[in-house]
Amino acid sequence: MMKMSQSSGLPLVTVVTPSLNTGRYVSATISSIRAQSYKNLQHIVVDGGSADETLDLLRGYKDIELAFDDGNILSAYRIGFELAKGKYIVQCCFSDGFVDPDWIRRGVEALENDGEVDLVWALPQYMDERGLLGKISYDFFQDIDPPSKQANFFHFFVNTGFVFPEGNYICEASIIKELFPNELSAEHYQTMAHLGFMYEFMRRGLNSKFLGGVANYGRIHDEQRGQRFKCI
Repeated sequence: MMKMSQSSGLPLVTVVTPSLNTGRYVSATISSIRAQSYKNLQHIVVDGGSADETLDLLRGYKDIELAFDDGNILSAYRIGFELAKGKYIVQCCFSDGFVDPDWIRRGVEALENDGEVDLVWALPQYMDERGLLGKISYDFFQDIDPPSKQANFFHFFVNTGFVFPEGNYICEASIIKELFPNELSAEHYQTMAHLGFMYEFMRRGLNSKFLGGVANYGRIHDEQRGQRFKCI
């Protein structure tokens, strides 16, 4: 279990990573997490039965907490959240990772310094299978800030369908554990769990803060997670 610098007094942050046959990206993703300047981290990986080199690679990292799940992406996330001990949770798939080495530090500082903020986020950037960075997603936010008040953000969400980038937002753990879909949620939210969480977050009027800049990369590759994992 990656858990360092506890004596610093900084709150523990849990990174939850679902895993299935993406061994070719394990090293790059873990390296991007280890490169974070914020060191009080717990890293939980929930594997869904990988048949490639993923598990052999993961067992070589003694500071990662490895769990197993034979269900779908939703149940994998729920297992990770239940094991999470951090005050805050970050989600990071094995095809993704972090561009900004200070992202978690920046996010935690913003959350700790403003008691009205429940979630912070920034921009993601595309990466191809060779590891080359491409277009910045939602790059219009580099010139125009998103709505700052939650009531206005809900209308923005409904009108545009925009949701916080799943690969970089940092949120209060208690909120994710309560609002993230589960096996009793509507079927479409079991398939698109991230959208279900965003809807509940917006509907309840919780507060988010856009910190600007590029926080993470999202890798474009064959058999994207959204196509591989489907609830049955």
